[in-house]
Amino acid sequence: MRCYILLMIGGYLMTEKSTNQVHLQWLPLLEDFQRFRALSWGLAVLAWTYHSLCSATHRATIDITGCTLLLVSWIYQ
Repeated sequence: MRCYILLMIGGYLMTEKSTNQVHLQWLPLLEDFQRFRALSWGLAVLAWTYHSLCSATHRATIDITGCTLLLVSWIYQ
């Protein structure tokens, strides 16, 4: 279950530019599921996506990170 949640966090919700690796900063959050459930994941994904949009405006950036599925659904709305 922890591996699946780590895949969801690192692979879909809060992606990095390398799609084959998950950042280790998310591992301590998976130690205690009661604390894990209490976190505001929607707000964290939205903040991560806004941060990646801000980073994508730089001239040298060629790729966007973050939850692009969230962006696509927002565009269609």
